[in-house]
Amino acid sequence: MENIADAMTQGLEVSASLKLPGGFELSDELTWLESEDKETGEDLLYVPDLSNVLKLAWRNKPAGFNGSVRLVTIGTRSYGAGVKSAGYSIVNLQASKTLTSQVKVFAGVDNVFDRKVADAYGNVYGPGSTGTFYYGGISLNL
Repeated sequence: MENIADAMTQGLEVSASLKLPGGFELSDELTWLESEDKETGEDLLYVPDLSNVLKLAWRNKPAGFNGSVRLVTIGTRSYGAGVKSAGYSIVNLQASKTLTSQVKVFAGVDNVFDRKVADAYGNVYGPGSTGTFYYGGISLNL
């Protein structure tokens, strides 16, 4: 790996959200990106041409409950020498409960369906590289 002397990236980002009845909200964040090493004309390594996060969230503010399901989609990425990775999608779940104004507990599962994703550079610790990932904790606001 070495730094690139002349690179170009350009694209479009769009986001939208819609409040639904019952404390639900549907949102989407889409990024379309073109990238190029100006010296070689090749795509920049490991930069996805598309990324999208579609999220359905639920909030019950009086009870202090929050939850969401996210569909995370990543498009193709260049690995160099004309080789491109396949795109992929994974599903993540998250929930939290506010106990007091200063204490919240949370838990989640990333990559619910254990989608295997290539662990090329740029995704060694990224989504899908570890398989299904469980987490939880306590958040303190002091």
